[in-house]
Amino acid sequence: MRIGNADLTGTIPPELGRLSYLKELTLSNNRLSGPIPSEIGRMKLLEVLQLDRNNFTGILPSTISHCAQLRRLDVSQNKLSGPLPNGIFDTITLQEAWFSMNALNGSIPAFLNTNITSRKCFLFEN
Repeated sequence: MRIGNADLTGTIPPELGRLSYLKELTLSNNRLSGPIPSEIGRMKLLEVLQLDRNNFTGILPSTISHCAQLRRLDVSQNKLSGPLPNGIFDTITLQEAWFSMNALNGSIPAFLNTNITSRKCFLFEN
């Protein structure tokens, strides 16, 4: 599902997590706000989650690590805070993770200290 650049407002309804067979959720460059619902973790087949360039607040839900097929995660340019959830990089399929331009804090993910060259993680301006 791609609904980017649509000037959407409001929040992501938790019921969206019921779309368990969804492979892509792109809501980039809208005016969505509020927390990212933990129910997104129910989307077991999700490969692409792009929520960048909105006004999401709060922490990144740890349930995103339940999306075992996730290849690309982009939550950059929001107002997210707190540390990155434990286990978010445990998914071996995750190739790109964009967290830039938020208010995230905490330690750098351990996988960045390993010799894994096929993954990209962007954390600048936090």
